[in-house]
Amino acid sequence: AALSKAGVKFAFTSGNLTKASDFISNAAKAVEAGLAKEEALKALTLYPAQIFGVSEQLGSIEQGKIANLIVTTGDLFNKDTKIKYTFVDGKQFEVKFPETPKRPEGNGRPGAAPVAANLNAAGNWTLTINSPAGTMNSPLNIQVDKENVTGEIGSPSGNVSITNGKLNGNELSFTYSINFQGQQLNINAKGKVEGNSINGSMETMGTSFDFTGVKKP
Repeated sequence: AALSKAGVKFAFTSGNLTKASDFISNAAKAVEAGLAKEEALKALTLYPAQIFGVSEQLGSIEQGKIANLIVTTGDLFNKDTKIKYTFVDGKQFEVKFPETPKRPEGNGRPGAAPVAANLNAAGNWTLTINSPAGTMNSPLNIQVDKENVTGEIGSPSGNVSITNGKLNGNELSFTYSINFQGQQLNINAKGKVEGNSINGSMETMGTSFDFTGVKKP
């Protein structure tokens, strides 16, 4: 709010966020602290486009510009607002909200820890990711130690390490970061392992997209 009052142009960034879903909620905190909603919205859209010199293509809804758009159920900075539609370069993508994973049953004893039902997840996989940028095939190599998962996944800039990897029953989750237009983009992945196949969704900056995968023999 102080920067806005002083006439300083600024932009919000999602770099280094552990949870991409915090991006909008963090901007909402600035609104709660006194930043005008109109200025907050510009700091998410028009101002970053102007700062990076691409406002002729991005940043506002105008004829001739790239149609990267979202349609919401209400005020973007309201915590109850949901994203209804997502468009990337004018093409609609289905928004999938992650389901709350069911807690696997233990061994019947009170307080028993969930038993990892599918330790066969370790190994080399080939993922087919239906990202907003298009469908891509990425290799995934993971190692499993009890519930902890480590490894690497392929990205447009080469293999990157996964973090926060967990295997809870047959529910696999992990995070990885890629360099996108000069900034680090965190991608959160959740999937269900069934034998030598996996399917799930990935989420970044409020947008979800699905993926499938097969394990190499």
